[in-house]
Amino acid sequence: MEKPLANAVRVVLALVLVAPLIVMADPLPSTIFPYVVGKAVYTRLLVELAFALWLALILWHPEYRLPRSRLLLVLGIYVGVVLVASFTGVSLQRSLWSTYERMQGWVGLLHYAAFSVMLASVFRTFRDWRLVLNVNLAVGLVMGLLGVSQMAGLDLLAYLVDAPRISITLGNATYVGAYMLVNALLAAAFLAHSLASPRARPAGSPGRVERGSRRGRRQQAGAQQPSWASPDNLMRVFWVSVMLLDLLMLYQSGTRGAIVGLAAGLGTFVVGYIPWGKLRPVRTASIALAMTGAVVVVAFLLVRNTAAFESVAESSLTLQRLASLGPEDRSVRSRWTSTLMGLQGFADRPVLGWGPENYAVAYDLHLTEQGAVDSSLLTFDQAHNRVIEEVVTTGALGLAAYLAVWLVMAWVLARRTRALEPDAQLFALMIGAALSGYFVQNLLLFDTPGTVVQLHLLIGFVLYLETTPAEAAFAPGRSREGTAPGLLERLGDLERPVKAGAAVAGGAAMLVLAYFAVIGPLAGSRAADAAIAERRSGTERLQSLRESIDAAPWLAVYPLRFTLTGLNSGWAGLTDQEMQATFQVARNEGEAALAVEPREWRLHLALARIYQRASPDDAATMKLAREHTDRAFEVAPGRVEVLELRAAQLFHEGDAEAALEVIDGYMERNAEQLDENPRIRRRLIEVRGQIEDFGKEDQ
Repeated sequence: MEKPLANAVRVVLALVLVAPLIVMADPLPSTIFPYVVGKAVYTRLLVELAFALWLALILWHPEYRLPRSRLLLVLGIYVGVVLVASFTGVSLQRSLWSTYERMQGWVGLLHYAAFSVMLASVFRTFRDWRLVLNVNLAVGLVMGLLGVSQMAGLDLLAYLVDAPRISITLGNATYVGAYMLVNALLAAAFLAHSLASPRARPAGSPGRVERGSRRGRRQQAGAQQPSWASPDNLMRVFWVSVMLLDLLMLYQSGTRGAIVGLAAGLGTFVVGYIPWGKLRPVRTASIALAMTGAVVVVAFLLVRNTAAFESVAESSLTLQRLASLGPEDRSVRSRWTSTLMGLQGFADRPVLGWGPENYAVAYDLHLTEQGAVDSSLLTFDQAHNRVIEEVVTTGALGLAAYLAVWLVMAWVLARRTRALEPDAQLFALMIGAALSGYFVQNLLLFDTPGTVVQLHLLIGFVLYLETTPAEAAFAPGRSREGTAPGLLERLGDLERPVKAGAAVAGGAAMLVLAYFAVIGPLAGSRAADAAIAERRSGTERLQSLRESIDAAPWLAVYPLRFTLTGLNSGWAGLTDQEMQATFQVARNEGEAALAVEPREWRLHLALARIYQRASPDDAATMKLAREHTDRAFEVAPGRVEVLELRAAQLFHEGDAEAALEVIDGYMERNAEQLDENPRIRRRLIEVRGQIEDFGKEDQ
């Protein structure tokens, strides 16, 4: 059963790479956050299936067990530190399971880490990796073609809307940039490896095609065909097509972080190849590339504010965004504010942080009034900087473990690169470039189910390089040496029952995990999508909310908050029975949700507004509204939304004058920022006018 099991694991893992194409919209069932949930549950399901098969494989066939590995060790340490940080953080539930909007958390990390390990275990030759990496490129090609259709406004799929910045099936243009960055460099790696492979080598050297070998027979057969139709040339056409199409999609996404990441990736290749490269023409080209890149950057900085450049940039949103990059750019300013707020949060909890997926707690606690207005009321539930995210949510220990993974990968690639043949050396350095590009672009973004699979695919390849001797890593037909039998094989008569028990226990664990990580979230997200639909009655929405909570209570906070906020906005259209039912849901489910996420200010805000609406003449209900208003102010004192809530609370308590003073004081303190954000000023003036009008009616 060795080959069937190994092949089954390989196929399932390769299918994971299709995840970026999954969108939970027609023809698939709809869910809340359709660009995120489907990708996550699809990936988790396949990883769990692969793990169950892989566990049986490594139990009965020790040669598939990975040898000792520094990268495997630090990856395990990182996963362990994140788990500890989850238990010491402010919300264990959110740290473990994340939210429907992100679908990350420790459970997500565990799946992706297992994906990397299994890849390195079952893909044991470069031929194996060539296949799986080209599957990834094929998915990227499909993504690129869909992007072209989106640019052309062909409406192939309902969610491929015509927009200045393409989002394709990822739902956000910034994610497109991150995905295409990795794929373009991966295609370049294959192209460089292919073009360097025909160079003459001594007999028996790695990568040489020996007469009579399987590859040699294929090449001899291909020699009878026209040269342009040879398998090598067809693959080169494929790689060039993928590379150019992905670069076009990266450019059309207008993602500045990805463009900077691409430059960083190419810079990494140049820095590695100049001292270690074995092909003089490539080394010369690397020096030329470095000099050209420096000239282009300097020239761009000199001309970006000129009339001539502005004229050229009128037809390109990407050039406009690049030209605007600087301290005055709103996106840069909001990210800088996020970084400063995050660092203050780190100072509060420096060792293990606030817990994974709890960055928003630290951010909103330290966000100032000026910062909130200056960032146009953006809510940063992620730091938009992976390093800051790690240090805030998992502390100094988590950041050290995270960076250790990257440093060990750099060490593995540097050590292997110097020992490889020219074609393999080019490939390994381009893998390093892809990793470097991903790391740099993630200093302006964060991991998502649509992009993080690319990272862990590359981690799996580096793990393969570390655990495979240099002379065998790229040699055709050669695989990593088998691992010596371990403790299980020394148990004598107990060996078989112990292995069987381990396989059964592992399979059962996967079934349990499948319910919590896949089945429950999928059912809960579908019901949540129905609960927030405005076209339905209040009774129907509350019923769908109940179904969502029952299906996945560990992910219930977002659906609850969204549903209550929506019902509050349409309060006037609810029947008396629906108002009472909404009030009961707020009392029961809302208070239960705050028991596991006590610092979720947006839920405090939603509950306070429901209580203000439900029974304004009931002292006990207004007391509850006051408690949640005060709590929201404690955990998010700088938010404009909390300011509005405080003004509304004072008005409902009969003190309209004090409510107006809250608004006026805020506008006076932040006059300069509001001048730059007239939308927020108009919003506050509207709230003030409503309070005045209601006050006149009461009088």
